[in-house]
Amino acid sequence: MDETGYQVCRYNLTNLVHFLSSIANRNHSHESVDTGDPILGSWLTEQRDRIRKKRQVQYFDEYCSQSKIKHLVLEKEYVCRHFLADYAGYFAWAFHPYARYCGRIHFFGKDISEDQFRDQFDAALTSQDVQDIAATLDYRGFVVAKPLPRTVIGRSCLKPPYSNINNVEFPALHKFTPNLFGLALSVDSLVFQEQDSEVAACATTALWSALTATASMFQHSVLTPLEITRNAAVILTENRTFPQADGLSMLQMAEAIRSTGLEPVPLKGVNIAWLQAHLYAYLKARIPVIWLINFDLSGIQARSEGHAVTVAGFELGAEPRRGLFGLSLTAARMTRVFAHDDGVGPYAPFDLLTDGKIQLATIRSNESEEEICVGELVLTSWMSEDDPVPENNHRIPAITMDVLVPVHENVRVPFSLVLASVAEFEKMLKRLKKKDLISLPSNIEWDIYLTDVELFRASIRDDDDMDDEEKRRLLTMSVPRFIWRATGLSKS
Repeated sequence: MDETGYQVCRYNLTNLVHFLSSIANRNHSHESVDTGDPILGSWLTEQRDRIRKKRQVQYFDEYCSQSKIKHLVLEKEYVCRHFLADYAGYFAWAFHPYARYCGRIHFFGKDISEDQFRDQFDAALTSQDVQDIAATLDYRGFVVAKPLPRTVIGRSCLKPPYSNINNVEFPALHKFTPNLFGLALSVDSLVFQEQDSEVAACATTALWSALTATASMFQHSVLTPLEITRNAAVILTENRTFPQADGLSMLQMAEAIRSTGLEPVPLKGVNIAWLQAHLYAYLKARIPVIWLINFDLSGIQARSEGHAVTVAGFELGAEPRRGLFGLSLTAARMTRVFAHDDGVGPYAPFDLLTDGKIQLATIRSNESEEEICVGELVLTSWMSEDDPVPENNHRIPAITMDVLVPVHENVRVPFSLVLASVAEFEKMLKRLKKKDLISLPSNIEWDIYLTDVELFRASIRDDDDMDDEEKRRLLTMSVPRFIWRATGLSKS
């Protein structure tokens, strides 16, 4: 390595693993394979192999391939506030002397040679006339590497890989402005980190991803994973808070949301139709949604096999299904969601099996047996480790369970009431049509979601089909800060 505080290289998996392992080995910085110690050399080699085989690292490699990442810049020493809080509250008290400085890896998509990239980057560092380096070198985001032997992937902000595909939306992203040696960078993202069984299990990480986004929306404090876990632990649990081996219960997650001043909106036992409707309604309001799934298809060990992810975006299909309250919903066209899954990676795809696949389980007792409906299935991005042929890429199914949404306290009208009101309104329109009092298309698709006054007025201003007088009336009328909006659409 050179003596500067950074290193530039062409992207490949080997270089990514090298960067990650160099930070993970920071606790052994006084030692080296060059000492000739065969035990240490073997341990470092095994750790590099372990990092290379991590599910999250393999996923990052797929992400870089899909996103056409061309270059990496390693920021050798980076102080991460979120890890520093974990370090001060937990790792500093360990007998093993953990390091406290992280590294940060920046991803760029500019397709030029390594020498050209290095020259442009070096010139930008010292130039007084700095152009938009993020656009010039096609900045895609960063990954913080933590100095921990196993959970090395820390706070990460990356652009979504599917954003250029038709009918794919990521409305819950927020702007992050990392600064690299004085260079102002920018990326629209949602924070991610891999699962950490010491300080932040999956529920804490899912909350952290969502609450970091709502902090910029609703002006509450940005909590670290350690603070979220401590706030959640106000609700008593039968196990210890740290190390966090068992994760958080639904009640504890709700308490962590309340600690920020927001209100948790829970939905228990959600099916695919309700899941689609709720995800769409709140994601369009730029609010990430926490989604709980269950890998235990028998439905018996719901707690031990539960898993929490943070939904950031979705993909819409061609035609909606008639579902909730007999309405044809835009949300019902949702075929896939993209979620931050700390066991896989950011924007991991989940396929919604909208063909009505229902998981049944047989519950046996001494006297009888009963078949019950456990829930509807989704296809996760977790790969089966039992498949003898890894190339088959067998994705593991799971049962959709619960939804938890952190909302502002002024959002007081429940979504179910909005749906019921729209259904009654459609019935009224059909009665008027039956009496030949109005003309009404045969099929109305309802686009229903939460919005705020700024987004509402911006949409009115951008509506080319609306006359100026109506625009002026809608733009100047007094409206609440948050609005449930329902728009009837028809192809005819």
